[in-house]
Amino acid sequence: MEWDLPNAPKAFRGEGLVLRYRRILPGDLEQGFLPAYHYRIHLETGLEAGHINFRVGKEPRDNYVAGHIGFSVAPEFRGNRIAYRACLLMQPFIARVSGDVIITCDTDNAASRRTIELLNTKFLNERTVPRRTPPTLWAAASSYATCGKPGPR
Repeated sequence: MEWDLPNAPKAFRGEGLVLRYRRILPGDLEQGFLPAYHYRIHLETGLEAGHINFRVGKEPRDNYVAGHIGFSVAPEFRGNRIAYRACLLMQPFIARVSGDVIITCDTDNAASRRTIELLNTKFLNERTVPRRTPPTLWAAASSYATCGKPGPR
């Protein structure tokens, strides 16, 4: 399937970060994967701190498994709200492309849960992810929805 996605901004700058566009990750509806904009997260100093993905569309199953936004921060940079700040930078683009989005995290991932809560999200549910899901997502997941104005820092 050919995806008709808006052009990706080459970079987002602010919040002490630079998000650099790398590529669009291809979607695969048979596997339940949406296409995603993939950005590397860099500190203003140039050090790479992680990545953030913005998945576009609606999965055939549902979006409560992987959600629309995924992020990872390298261990040495954790504790500095880098994922939160990266989400803030992308928020206007995400709102323009998708409107409301779903963000998920493992139920035992306190750092991701806090990041998601800071984004002014609404808790939707908590559930066990079905075994038919790709193995990297076999865990209990909490789902949140957001697109409104970001919450306080």
